[in-house]
Amino acid sequence: DPDDDVDAIEAEIARHSEELRSVERVLVLNRIDLDFVTAEQERVREFAESQGLLFFAISAASGEGVRQLVNHLGQKVSAHRQRDEHG
Repeated sequence: DPDDDVDAIEAEIARHSEELRSVERVLVLNRIDLDFVTAEQERVREFAESQGLLFFAISAASGEGVRQLVNHLGQKVSAHRQRDEHG
């Protein structure tokens, strides 16, 4: 269940580092090439939105949605590096 998974991940992050708690997170639903996963996609999307998380639905097997996720993460990493370089 994504609710329990997110709660467990958030608790682990909090135990590990306060700094990590401020890092933007996204929720990624993988395996959308499978019918039983696709059936849950809207529920998981709604959950992500209720938690203030960006949501990406992907299939690592087919590549669907992967480019959008990688582009988003790449933009975030680049912006973070630029902030670090320019203080």
